[in-house]
Amino acid sequence: RPDLARPARRGGLAHARRVELPAEVCAAVAGVARQARATPFQVLLGCFAAVLTGADEPPAAETVVGVPVAGRLDPADHRLVGFLVNVVPVRIACPPATTLRELVERVRRTVLDAADHADAPFDRVAAAAGLPPTPRRARLAQSVFDLHAPAEPPRFPGARTAWHPVPPTRTRYEVELHLDFTRSGATGHLLTSADLFTADSAEFFRDSFEETARRWAADPGAALRTIREVLA
Repeated sequence: RPDLARPARRGGLAHARRVELPAEVCAAVAGVARQARATPFQVLLGCFAAVLTGADEPPAAETVVGVPVAGRLDPADHRLVGFLVNVVPVRIACPPATTLRELVERVRRTVLDAADHADAPFDRVAAAAGLPPTPRRARLAQSVFDLHAPAEPPRFPGARTAWHPVPPTRTRYEVELHLDFTRSGATGHLLTSADLFTADSAEFFRDSFEETARRWAADPGAALRTIREVLA
C-alpha cells in the first residue's frame, strides 16, 4: 500500500536500494529450484511476490508482477538494432498457508504458461483487459522482477573493457527488483517510486526480500504465514 497519495501524473523518480544475497542463500535457492524442477528465477519471483502481497494490511491474496522478456522472438528481428523487450504480466497467488515448495510449483506453471504468450504486446494485453492508458499508474502490473546471469563485458582487439554500473534513479513502476544471480551470490537493486513511497519503505521492501529469501529457502516446507511472523 503506497505511503503517499497517488499524483495525477507519475514523475518517475525512484528510491534505489542495493540488494545482496550471499552465496549460502543462492545455494539454498538453487537447491529448492532443483528439487522442484524449476529455476532460481522462479523461486525468487515467488519470494518477491510473497513480499509484495505481505506489504498490504491485511495481506493481499495475489499480485501481478511484470516479467521482462527478450522481444526478438521472430527470427526476422534478430538483425534489428535497438532495445526490444516485452513485459509479460504474471499473476501469482500467495495464500498464507502456502509453503515455498508449493508456491514455486505454482509459479513454475504460471511462468511457463505466460511464456507461451510472450510475443503478445503488453499494451495489447492491457487493452484486452479493459485497462486504458493512464498517466497515474502502470497498467496490469505495478511491479517488475528481472533476474539474469551477469554478462561478460564485450571484448575488442587491442582494448581492455569493463563494466561501470550506473546506479538506477528512475522507475516506471511502483516496485522493481533487478538481480544478477550466480551460485557465488546475487546482487542488484530494488526500486520504489518516489511518488508513492518514502525512502524508509524502499529499505523495508529490500530487507523483507533479503530475509524472506534467506529464511524460506532454508526452510521451504514452512508456511508463508510463519515466515511473515518471524519477520514482523
